Amino acid sequence: MSVWQPSEAFGRRVQDGLFAGLTLLLWLAGNCLAGLGVVTATFFLLSGASFHTFLLHLHNLTVRYVAADAARQASFQDMTLIAMTVLLAGVCVVRLPVLLRRLRAGWPAGKGGQA
Repeated sequence: MSVWQPSEAFGRRVQDGLFAGLTLLLWLAGNCLAGLGVVTATFFLLSGASFHTFLLHLHNLTVRYVAADAARQASFQDMTLIAMTVLLAGVCVVRLPVLLRRLRAGWPAGKGGQA
């Protein structure tokens, strides 16, 4: 009875796949956090860069959201989803060179990702 031993090339492919997957996952997580930071900073600046005014505006928004009927809440959720999707797509486009640079730096010379 023999035990299957993966080849060295197979092991490298698995490592490369895991490296690419984790790099992409972390890049997407960073982009999501950057998008949320842009939204927070925008609303903070719109409130005159005053933390107290920012919290008052946030409180006003939450009170109006909770008091709204289901149709208005659904409309607000749809608008928020569309706006966040567009913003996230923009952040991803701007940060795409960072992802490509990380992927190229992680592979040995002459291997996948290198042109």
